[in-house]
Amino acid sequence: MLQSMLQSMLQSMLQSMLQSILQSMLQSMLQSMLQSMLQSILQSMLQSMLQSMLQSMLQSILQSMLQSMLQSMLQNEILMDVKLSTNVAPVYGGNLCVNFDDQTKFPLDAEIYLVFQGSRQRHVTSATLLNETTLQCQAPVGGIKTFLVRSK
Repeated sequence: MLQSMLQSMLQSMLQSMLQSILQSMLQSMLQSMLQSMLQSILQSMLQSMLQSMLQSMLQSILQSMLQSMLQSMLQNEILMDVKLSTNVAPVYGGNLCVNFDDQTKFPLDAEIYLVFQGSRQRHVTSATLLNETTLQCQAPVGGIKTFLVRSK
């Protein structure tokens, strides 16, 4: 009888100890898993937020730089607004040659930039002077409504 009581007590103590150890281990494992999952989620969210912020900042900086370049280009230069009829001469991108009449002549050492104006955006590109009245450049892809010829 004493033996059975001792056995019962030992069994009860072992069960209690095992239960306590298992609870402690499970709790530790769950904490570790949750911590790892939260770190992964936070890292992903931070990367996404940083990427979005950087894109926004770069876009803002590039727009500012482009506006600054255009403003500085407008000083001391010849400016012509050339209207392009997309019905007569559709431009969809690629190599473009622009011929002017004999009254419109560019100095052979001039730096020439073309500003293509579409419905939603502007594109600035440099032009090569083939002769005093002919310019050549790469036109952007997309529908172009007008372009400006700027010569310095």
